[in-house]
Amino acid sequence: MLSLAFSSDYLLPFWAGEFNSSNIMDMKKVRLKDIIDEIDGIDDMHISYLDTETGIIAMITDDGDEVYYAGDETLERDDLVEPRFLELPSSWDVNDYYSMVEFIENLDDEDAAKSLARAIDGRGAFRAFKERARELGLIEEWWKFLREAHKKIAISWCKENGIEYEDDEEQVQ
Repeated sequence: MLSLAFSSDYLLPFWAGEFNSSNIMDMKKVRLKDIIDEIDGIDDMHISYLDTETGIIAMITDDGDEVYYAGDETLERDDLVEPRFLELPSSWDVNDYYSMVEFIENLDDEDAAKSLARAIDGRGAFRAFKERARELGLIEEWWKFLREAHKKIAISWCKENGIEYEDDEEQVQ
């Protein structure tokens, strides 16, 4: 198995910290899938929040005050405050480069692992990795692996914040 040097210190999320359960209001269980989907779609252009009263995710663009919210009320940027709204993991909290390294290290095919390792060395690592994974017939396996990595982040975030969740594969936490 190929081993790439990568420090797990980079995995410490910025949102990890001490949790005070008195900050969370009574809330229905959230759909874990909604949080995972939000993590899958992370970019530097928006910030997402979980409404702890409804379980609905609110999103605000980084460059404006417009809040996208599927709930019954209209919200402004200043409304997105704790304890009701908790910021979901951001692009700074999710390290997909590490996920690529971990994927490569877990491949049984040594040649494919070496090829993918070369692809992530240098500029354009994400694009090169996806192209090479596609060429090697590993792209679907990669997307499943990444989704699982994002699921782990979502579960960790829920636990850190005392959020109960429902998982399609597992009824309730």
